[in-house]
Amino acid sequence: MLNSSSLPSRGFTLIELLTVVAIVGILASLALPSFTRYAIRTRVVEGLVVAGTAKTRVAEVFQAGQVTPAGYVAAFVPPPPTTNVAGVAVNPTTGVITMTTTAQAGGGSLVLSPYTGAGVGLPNPTAPFTPQAGVVVWQCMSLSSTSIVTGVPAGTLASRFAPPECR
Repeated sequence: MLNSSSLPSRGFTLIELLTVVAIVGILASLALPSFTRYAIRTRVVEGLVVAGTAKTRVAEVFQAGQVTPAGYVAAFVPPPPTTNVAGVAVNPTTGVITMTTTAQAGGGSLVLSPYTGAGVGLPNPTAPFTPQAGVVVWQCMSLSSTSIVTGVPAGTLASRFAPPECR
């Protein structure tokens, strides 16, 4: 006659299953906020890619030394809004680019500030200026950033949603 205590145990007990479910729940509650921030940062990066055309146009005007009434906005066509990017705007006299995100991408703005290697802002292209050799350096700024160029305000996007180079 077989005894029930001599049979090997099969499956898991209810306590073991509940323990596993609790551990998975705790891990999920820790991972979800990190995943949400990562998803928003990915959406913000789309905005930086969209702002790339504006960066190129500002650099072209600066290096060519073009005097134009439109300034750094000359020949720049703002891209249409997307689900993550509300708009891209260029300041015609400073070349500062403001990229605004939608609510699902953090609901703020990043400011891209151009300057020369010495930390000096670009010249006003609506008046004659001498074209300069070298490259235009860009500073990306979110809410907690401090500008290298005097007088350029930081963006309004929370730093936790900004890419590392914009914090």
